[in-house]
Amino acid sequence: MRGGLLLLAGFLALATPALAKPIEKSSTTYFKIQGSTAPEVHASLLRNTPRLSKRLAYAMTSVTAKVNGDKQMKGKTCTYKTLTVRTNYVFILPKHSSPGSMDAATRSQWQSFSASLKAHEDQHRSFWRECLADLEADARDLSARDCNGLEKKLQKRLLKARAECLRRDVKLDQNYSRTLLRDPFVRAAFKRGEGKGRNLFATFGRKKKPKAN
Repeated sequence: MRGGLLLLAGFLALATPALAKPIEKSSTTYFKIQGSTAPEVHASLLRNTPRLSKRLAYAMTSVTAKVNGDKQMKGKTCTYKTLTVRTNYVFILPKHSSPGSMDAATRSQWQSFSASLKAHEDQHRSFWRECLADLEADARDLSARDCNGLEKKLQKRLLKARAECLRRDVKLDQNYSRTLLRDPFVRAAFKRGEGKGRNLFATFGRKKKPKAN
C-alpha cells in the first residue's frame, strides 16, 4: 500500500522449491485497542496497529507460501514430477478490549468498521489463492537441460510472480482505502480535533517491498 489510509497488507515470502493439491492453513491473531469515543478508539488503533517498515495498517494479512517439488529427468530434460504449494495465512485484526465502554452509536459504527476490515482481509486471501494457483499452473510447464537449471527457473518465476501479485495486491488496498473515507466510524473519528480527515492519508507511510527468503 502506498501512501494513504493503508489498511490491509498482504505480503508473500517465497521459499525455494514447491502439482499436488495446494495445502493451506489460516489463523487469526488480534491486537487490543480501547477507548469510549470514536476519536479515542481510532487513536488507540493507530498506537497499537501492526507496522510494516514505516507504514501503519489498520489490519493485515500475512501470506507465506512455500513451493516444493520433485524433479525428474526425461531424456535430456528435467521437469517437475510433482509440485506442492503450502500457504499459511495469518489475519491480524483489531479487537476492542471493552466494547461496553462505547455508547450504542459508537459501538455500532465500530462493529461495522471492524467487520469491513475482516471482509477485506478475506478478499486478500481470495486474491492470493488465485495468484498462487496461476503460479502453480505456470510452473507446471517449466523444463531445463538439468535439474539445477530447473530450480533456478522456478526461483526466477517465483520472484516475477511475487512482484506482480504484490502490485495487484496494493491496488486492492488503494481501492478499499477510498471507501473508508466514507465509513461512519472513520468520519466520526475525525469529526473532532483530527482535521476532519484531511490528514487521513498522511497518517500512513510508504511500504517497502518484503524480501523473499
